[in-house]
Amino acid sequence: MNNVESNAIVIQNLIKRYGSKTILNNVSLQIPKGIVFGLLGPNGAGKSSMINIISGIIKQTEGDVFIMNKNIKTHPNECKILIGTAIQEVLLDPFFSVKDYLTFMAGYYGIPKNKAKERIEEVCTHLDLIPHLHKNTRMLSGGMKKRLIIAKAILHNPEIIILDEPTAGVDIELRSSLWSYILKLQKQGKTIILTTHYLEEAESFCDRIAFINEGKIILNDTKKNILNILQSKTLSIIVNSIKSFEEPKNCNISLDEKLNTILVNYNPANFDISNLIQTIQESKMIITDIISKQSNLDDVFLSIFKHKSYE
Repeated sequence: MNNVESNAIVIQNLIKRYGSKTILNNVSLQIPKGIVFGLLGPNGAGKSSMINIISGIIKQTEGDVFIMNKNIKTHPNECKILIGTAIQEVLLDPFFSVKDYLTFMAGYYGIPKNKAKERIEEVCTHLDLIPHLHKNTRMLSGGMKKRLIIAKAILHNPEIIILDEPTAGVDIELRSSLWSYILKLQKQGKTIILTTHYLEEAESFCDRIAFINEGKIILNDTKKNILNILQSKTLSIIVNSIKSFEEPKNCNISLDEKLNTILVNYNPANFDISNLIQTIQESKMIITDIISKQSNLDDVFLSIFKHKSYE
């Protein structure tokens, strides 16, 4: 039970099976308190199953999960109160108003009636839902429904907030305002667990990131260390026309003949790009432009998962 007390969540040897199919395969993971933690991976990697087990929605086959030092096996109700989950698909009663829905959820979480009204107003103010309090949920836009789902998740002031694709399908302005509020919650000491298809979000806001694939954690580290894995730069060398040339070692090269572009990924520590440029010129290609880009989380993801889908 290493470091259980210093972490918001500790997962030990977690296994989830559906019949003969293993969804989570001996997963162990520690999530420190007060950070934004990114859980990334392709479709079918096991992210949803892990989130559902942590949230108490489904039960694990084997292994242990500790939520703020409490085992979900022996303290399931206490653990559920410690967590607020905003999942992608939530069935909202179309005949409930926003206020009625949140009032119902406040009762579910055991918030006294005299405090529920104040808490609903507080949360809705932060999420700009006050003008929509008396609207039926079916009248809300996709972005407002996202806000309502997050409002439901944080209504009982949980220590851990799980956000499953919180900004999927919403406009840039809404994404920005949601993240502004999420970071305020983190500053209050909340632990945020994030899954997202927007890798730039994970790169901008996460403190630690774990990559999961085929039910196993294949990489778990600080964002800084993960971004240093490749320690590489990407060059787009645009030429007048693509011709064959001898590709040097210690770099990855791909050719885009339609765009007359040579794409180069290299590590500055062990490769001299000037030699490649000289080779290109000796091959009778005229370089018209060179565009340089430092590797980012997209590059790390693609290098890990290759052809896996992340749509």
